[in-house]
Amino acid sequence: MAEKALKFPGLSSPPEPEKNKTLRVLYTIEALMLIIMVVGGIFFTFSYLQNSPRPFQAQKPVVIAGLVEAEKLAVIGKKGDFSFLRQDTGKFVNGRWSDNGHMFASNAGLGNWIEFSLPVPSPGQYKISVYLSQSYDYGIVAFSINGVPTGQTYDLYSNAVQSTGPQLLGTFSLETSQNRLRLEVIGKNPKSNSPYYQFGIDGIKLEKL
Repeated sequence: MAEKALKFPGLSSPPEPEKNKTLRVLYTIEALMLIIMVVGGIFFTFSYLQNSPRPFQAQKPVVIAGLVEAEKLAVIGKKGDFSFLRQDTGKFVNGRWSDNGHMFASNAGLGNWIEFSLPVPSPGQYKISVYLSQSYDYGIVAFSINGVPTGQTYDLYSNAVQSTGPQLLGTFSLETSQNRLRLEVIGKNPKSNSPYYQFGIDGIKLEKL
């Protein structure tokens, strides 16, 4: 006697081809989701690498021919209770300082000044340039040589720490006896931040004419 398949009212099995079609759709959706996850992961990794902080690399020291480092200038006078110390500049990226350092006047005030002895090897006419620094809390300075103002002022404010490069003071007749270069704080930029009147100097250059 042949067996007959039982049939229940309301229940039916989909044809085999329909099952295969459903599986293909599911597999396709899973594959697309996997692709989206992989692409998203690659994009996230790339974005992270682009925006993550880079390892700090100090600036390479530079040599400025003929520059007398501010660290080597003899200080012969000073007005004001401010510190005048060497500051490493290798961490600052907006400029290049000789030997990766400058002399920094911390907490200088209006009217404060510092005076250096100029190293003059022989009498004559000299073109004198200064190499300065700028920052967000620096002031405006002026110079005099042997008591005579050079006539220029230098606004050392900047929204980032940077070097100025050579700033020409002018041409002067100098003797071999002690010659004095004075740097004085005479004001501040309205944008300057507290303590307003600081300054930095990298060095000076004397060129005999």
